[in-house]
Order: sequence, then structure tokens, then C-alpha cells
Amino acid sequence: MNAALNKVLKKIDLAAINPLRYFGHMLSRPEIMVIEPTNYCNSACLKCLRRYDKQDRNLGLLSLDDLNKILPKIPRTIKFIGINGFGEPLLHPQFSHMLEIIRAYSKNIKIGFHTNGVLLNDKIIDACLKNKVSDIEISIDSHLEESYKTMHSAAFSLELVKKNIQALVKKRNSAHSNLKIGIAYIMQYENRGYLPEFIRWAYDLGVDFVGPVKPINPLYGYKMDQWPDPLADMQKEIELSKEVAALLSFEVQFPVLRERKPGSANITPLKNFACAFPYTLYPIITWDGYALPCVWIQDVKYNCGNLFTDSFSEIWNGKKIREIRKTFARNKYLKACNNCRPANLIS
Repeated sequence: MNAALNKVLKKIDLAAINPLRYFGHMLSRPEIMVIEPTNYCNSACLKCLRRYDKQDRNLGLLSLDDLNKILPKIPRTIKFIGINGFGEPLLHPQFSHMLEIIRAYSKNIKIGFHTNGVLLNDKIIDACLKNKVSDIEISIDSHLEESYKTMHSAAFSLELVKKNIQALVKKRNSAHSNLKIGIAYIMQYENRGYLPEFIRWAYDLGVDFVGPVKPINPLYGYKMDQWPDPLADMQKEIELSKEVAALLSFEVQFPVLRERKPGSANITPLKNFACAFPYTLYPIITWDGYALPCVWIQDVKYNCGNLFTDSFSEIWNGKKIREIRKTFARNKYLKACNNCRPANLIS
């Protein structure tokens, strides 16, 4: 399927009057895919489901043989592959080889990944440049050592991550690469008020942007009841941060805050919530081949097929994902969607 036809079909898929929407069937194919190298992690962030024992999956590593099995099955519409998932991708001992395999498979597909930056050493950096990785996003959340360690619950230091980023920027610039380097930032109780100074800190590191900046999701186990009015505080912090970003002429991807209390244990369900994952975003392929409908759903009962054994078409319009889409078309949501707190949850 060529890109022009896929674009037309996507408009039909998303049209409000499209009757196929209520049968859960999609005519178009995705342009983005996430392939998970591993769901092991070397951190235990306060913002993450794994800290609260909500990852209902076996831990493991994607083999190179299985990666080679997946790639020929992906649709020709795929323009970007994210090499990450529910873990730290650089923990995979063959991560550099994975980049080589994907680049050998396609010269045109863009490759990117998220990382906490701890293992971003010279070998990994060289492999990224050699295989023309287009995007690297490093999750940090604070420019101060103490709060960084509190939020990431890790033995490693912010100084180590900072040095790794500086090395990445230096090698990228020397190679005249088009690689974009960004730093992700989650606004939470532990880093409240830090964003303006964090932007200055990131700018001095030489990265290309900060973002996405996001308010903390109401994750299972994470509470901010000690924070009287996080929404007002976040809005004020964002406005101050926008002034800093404008002064520096620096790209920062700011959020649009909803009228709700982020992170509260008693959050009001979102009545006008509209999730895009089953329709417009991307499939997540786990290290053991399963297709998940959403990056935040880690319950194995929502697996929509296995790309090791099934074709992509069998997964993309298979019975499981069609049932999920039909549920969403009726403005109802899965119990697993409780993480985003929409109204009308069903089991």
C-alpha cells in the first residue's frame, strides 16, 4: 500500500460517519511501530507502573533471530520504528546489532528510542551514528542530583547521565549527523517549580529540545494528595517556562493541561476523553512478540496476537483489537484504561 492511498484510507477510518468504525475494522495501516528490545529496567521511577508491581508480563530479551522474523512482516506504510518499550532498551546486550539489522532491512525507515541515558556509552553512540538513528530522547526529570535520585530510585548519578549526553552531543556534532537529541520531563510533586531552570540546564547541554513535557499521569500507587493545587501550580510553572524558552529561542514541547487534578487518587473521570491508540497511533510489539494496544497496558489478557506466529494483518484487524475498537466506538473504555481515568470504564 503506498503512502498516498494509506493517507486517504486513514481519513475514512477516522470519519465520524464511517460504519466500519463500529465493527472495529481499519482500512489504513500504521506509520509507526514500537519494537521492545527488553522489559528489564535498571531504575524504579516514581512515575512508572513497574514500581507498583503493575507489569503483568514475563521479563526477557528480544533475540536477533526474532527481530529478523518480525521485520519482513511489518507493513510498508511504516515510516518510524521505536526501539523501546516497557524497559530500558540499552540493557539489551545486542542493542547495537539490533540497529544494524533494522538499518540493513530498510535504508529509509527512521529509527529512534527513549532511554534513561545511563548506558549511553561510546559504543552505543557510535552505533547510533553509523546506523543513522534519527531521534534519541533521554528521560531525566530534574537537573538536581538529590531530586533526580529520589524520582528515579537508582544508584547511578545525574552527573553520569550528564556526561553521557555531552559525549552524545559532541560526537553528533563532529559527525554532522541529523540526529535529534531531546530530554523528556515529567512534571510531578518531586520536581515542582524546577522546569524553568531545567530548560536552561538542557539548553546549556546542547540538546535540540526539551519534551515532551507532561504532567504526571494518575498511575496506580502514585499519589499527590500532599499537593493542594497541582493544576494551578503546573499552569503557572509552564507559563514561566515558556518565557524562558522564548528568551533562549529553544524548542520546548509544552503540554495542554486538562481541567483536572493530575495524579490525585480521587481524580474525576474524564467525560470528554478520546483515546487515539487503537485507531491512530501505533502497535507495540513486546520482546516475546505480542502486540499490545497501548503502551500503558501491561496486562497480558489484552494481547492482540503475536507477530512471531501471526501476520500483521491478522493482528491489525484481528478479533481482539476489533473488540477493543468497538468498545471505544461506543465511548466506553477497558478496565485497564483506568490509568488514564476516562469515564465509562468497563471490565
